[in-house]
Amino acid sequence: MAHLTRSGRQRLKAALGVFMLIVVLVYCWHWFWQPVAKINPTHWANKAILYRSANPVQSLWLHRRHAAKLNLTQAYELKTEDKTLAVRFTAISYPTFYPTAIRVDFELTNTADKEFILRQQKALLQQRH
Repeated sequence: MAHLTRSGRQRLKAALGVFMLIVVLVYCWHWFWQPVAKINPTHWANKAILYRSANPVQSLWLHRRHAAKLNLTQAYELKTEDKTLAVRFTAISYPTFYPTAIRVDFELTNTADKEFILRQQKALLQQRH
């Protein structure tokens, strides 16, 4: 590599700094809009969640910014570290006591995965193609 002058090194450092800033912004943007769901949580924003029955419906809790992307007629999948599970939404609600959350009740397409999903706490929600 050729020897760089002082101004060349400064330009290179500035370009690398701008590049790193762009990489960080793209990563943060992707993380912010990626719908990570909590599965049957007991708390949301430091408030306890009380389910009406002792055996709660399988539900996902998401941040409200993801509400516009959800549709009851579409097929979705939950991706955990171990498995990808197909789900069908049955209801979408906006709990009054949790202004930053939406609750999505769902059914598993394959009922054999019920025990597995009950052991999970978080999953990435994606629309199936």
